[in-house]
Amino acid sequence: RRETRERILQLINSMGPSEREIISMVHIEGLSLREASIELEIQLEAAKKRYHRAINKFRDVFESKLTNLHQSK
Repeated sequence: RRETRERILQLINSMGPSEREIISMVHIEGLSLREASIELEIQLEAAKKRYHRAINKFRDVFESKLTNLHQSK
């Protein structure tokens, strides 16, 4: 479990600053997208788009790493 948490944090840290920021605000700090948009001083719709782009990128990278892990066994 600790190893999984560390890998997830590594993936988040490998993302671009705006992607990392929105994911951290929502999933680590527990802010809503509305709260994150206020904190970032951007429109709610912009925060939603940024969040969804970041989550899609995270999922793609995570799935790629899982695939590589299973193929190496």
